[in-house]
This record gives sequence, C-alpha cells and structure tokens, in this order.
Amino acid sequence: MSKLVQRTEHQSNVSEHIQVSQKSIQAKKGSIQAKQQPIQAKQRPIQSKQRPIQRKKSPIQTKQQPIQRTTNGPSRSSEIAKAMGTQYGVDTSPLQFNHNSSFPDKVNAEATIQGNKIDFAPGKDSDHTIKHEIGHYIDNTLNGTPAGNATVQGQRIDTTREQAADKMADTPLQRKQGLEGTVASQPPQHDVVQRVEKKDIKEGMYLKLEDFMGTEFFVVLEVREKGVFIRALSSEGKPYEIAYDRIKDWEISSENEFKENNKGEEESKLKEDEFASRVEKEGGSFNLYMDMLNYFAPGNFVITGSKAMQLWGKRLGVDTREPEDLDVLISESVFEKVGSSMSAIITGRHDTSKNLALQPAKGGIKIDMTTEGGSKGKISDAVYMDGIPVLPVKALLRSKQASGAKADDIKKLKEMQRKQGNKH
Repeated sequence: MSKLVQRTEHQSNVSEHIQVSQKSIQAKKGSIQAKQQPIQAKQRPIQSKQRPIQRKKSPIQTKQQPIQRTTNGPSRSSEIAKAMGTQYGVDTSPLQFNHNSSFPDKVNAEATIQGNKIDFAPGKDSDHTIKHEIGHYIDNTLNGTPAGNATVQGQRIDTTREQAADKMADTPLQRKQGLEGTVASQPPQHDVVQRVEKKDIKEGMYLKLEDFMGTEFFVVLEVREKGVFIRALSSEGKPYEIAYDRIKDWEISSENEFKENNKGEEESKLKEDEFASRVEKEGGSFNLYMDMLNYFAPGNFVITGSKAMQLWGKRLGVDTREPEDLDVLISESVFEKVGSSMSAIITGRHDTSKNLALQPAKGGIKIDMTTEGGSKGKISDAVYMDGIPVLPVKALLRSKQASGAKADDIKKLKEMQRKQGNKH
C-alpha cells in the first residue's frame, strides 16, 4: 500500500516546499518520531509513489501574536476528541496525542496527524489546532483518503479537504456523555500525515499576485487568528477579504522592499491621481495637457495645428484665431501607451486607436493626438518655445496646404514665413 502524507497548507508561504527527507520514516511505539526514519503503515516505508499530503493553514504570526489558549496536554486533547467524536458520530478513542513533539518542525508544521497519531510542536496545542487535527481524523474516517491534486518535493499533496477540518475546528463543541450513535467506520490509514503549517505573513507586508484581478499589490491590514482570511488593501485603495488558499503563490515583501522595488510604479500612480484631480478642477486646459505630455511622452511629441499657429503668431506679431482644439503629433513608439494612459485619465476609459480625440467631462479644449508621418511633420524638427515643442512654420504651412485648411490660415502662415525670413 503506498503512503499518503497529508498536511495543512500555509496559504501565504510563497515559495516554501515541504522539507521531508527522502529517507523513509518509520512509526515507532505508536508515535511519529523526530528522527528521519520512515513513517510506516503496516511497517511499510513511504515509497516514491506517495499518496497526497493534505495541507491547510493555521494561526498566522502577525505583529501582534494570535490569541491562544494556555498550553494544553493529553487530557485536554482526549476531552476534545471525545466530545467531537460524540458530536460527529465517530469513535475517536484510537487517537494518540504527542505534545511538545519535535516532529512537526521537521515538516515545517505546528501540528501533524498520521493515521491515529497527532503530534503538536511545543506551545502549538491550542484548542483550535487540536480540533482541526481531530477534524481531519473524523473527515478521513467518514470519507476516506483523498487522491491528491499536486506534487511538491516528490510528495503527493491534497488541498481539497481543508474546509471540512476548518469547519469542525470552528464549530463549538457539544459536550455529550458517551459515544451513543458512533459509526463503525474504519479509522484512517496510519500512513496519513496532516499538518498545520508555520506562517510568516504579517501585518504591513505587501503581497503581489499576477493572476487575480490582473497584477495587483495588496498591503496586509489584518491577519486573523483562525488563519482563514486576511483583510487587505489593494493598489487602488480598495479593501478586500482574501482567503488564504488564493494567495499561496503570492510574492511577499516588506514595506521597505516593496517601496524600493516598486518606487517608479508608486510614483506613476500618484502622478496619475494628481492629473485626474486636475482634470476635475481644470477640465481640458492647455497647461494640464502639456504637463501630461511632458510626463508620459517627454521628447516624443510636438504641438501642431491652430495652437502651434497661435504660438508662432505671438512670437512673430501675427494675429491668429483662437484654437478650437489642441493638435499633437506623438511618435509611433510611445503612442499606444501615452494614448491609453491619457485617455483613461481624461475620459475614464482606455483608448489605443491611432487617432485620439479626447474631451474631458468638465469641458475645456479638446486634444487630438495622432502619430507623426507624411505631411504632418516630424517631431525631430520641433522648435522649443518656453519649453513647448512646436512644429516649424514651414512644416505647418505644408501640413495645412495638404489638408485643405482654411484660406485665412494659409495666408497667416505665409505672412509668418515672410517675417521670419524663411528661417524655419
């Protein structure tokens, strides 16, 4: 009969693997020994084709240690086992309890169960943990051993049966005398090891998950004693209740590590929030658009159209009409990113089309963004006026003529060209 090792899984442990020696572990005098000897069922060592380890999560070590009852002993464990056996109709009298055991630490656990043998690491025999391990025994007695759904370090692992043990651990005891109605089910096989794994998620840590709600960052606000949920705040500032089985593959970092590793991303988020706030207050102002373009596309854009004409007119003393919008040429390499970011801030939605016409709800001038090319001009030809990149008069005239612009605009541009002596 191949061996089944079950354990209670730590949801938050990102890359931790079960440290179980490939040496077989033998059972000795009815208890799991701390030595690296094989755990046996019917005196047979664990083979390479092992049955699954079941895993769950126990109390998490937070900045404030979880409240636990005073350390219990065999009499307390037996009392709880008897009460749960009566409550669920299972004979729990075969259970053997080993407190202050060194074995759980060998599999990075706070408590383990193998068949009818339960081991507790020193100080880890709280009522909740006792009830959880007994819950595994009852569940396995009634429903049999699971097949397993994963392999870690050569060990078969099953993570499908933790809710049953959790539910029993969370249910108040009904203290009835005797074992009336106890079912005659066979107890679990003695090669089953289940464990309550050590925890290391703490309040204030940052968690990153790639496949849940996109790429999200969460800061841990609370870790509950039961080890079932955390209360977290996402990178968008939204509160979430997150089950531990959803975060077993998360990247975990301290606040300092998070800020250092994601400094640019955090600064970008703050800047985008600042722009969004300004859109609410200013609408589509020229200064706001320039600040956004200089942030998202520095050196990769140039002002064209009627706004460029107005800027040249002021410099050369030529009266021009008030611009109806702001025309901007943006380089192909950054257009999609810039367009998506700015449209999300201005209109609340992402747009990556090659021609963007964005009008904020609060009003103000509209911004038209297109990629450079053809008669539209080149960004590399830009002339800077007070830090603003503007298309030269000659390029503006060529663009207006090609697009069939108003005759008055053509006339004004030719006047500007004469005044500057064809220098631009």
